[in-house]
Amino acid sequence: MARKTKKQIVKGKFNDYLNEKSLILYSDKDPFDHCYDQMKYALLKKLNSQEIFDYIRIHILPALTNPRLPMPGYKENTNYDRRLDITA
Repeated sequence: MARKTKKQIVKGKFNDYLNEKSLILYSDKDPFDHCYDQMKYALLKKLNSQEIFDYIRIHILPALTNPRLPMPGYKENTNYDRRLDITA
């Protein structure tokens, strides 16, 4: 029986987590590969599989599921005038 790589172990945990939380991520490629590609190479070498999974779960998944969350009490101003006043 062959040993599993870190990537295979983390991918199994990732898929189990998505199924447990009923999360659906729409991506042009596999959601795990999208998350894994966003990690730095040095982190992948340094961390073990559980730490890599926790990093993806805490830091990368929230950015994918809620790409732009407004701050509480912040209202985006969409009624601004795009013309320049050059009379002054």
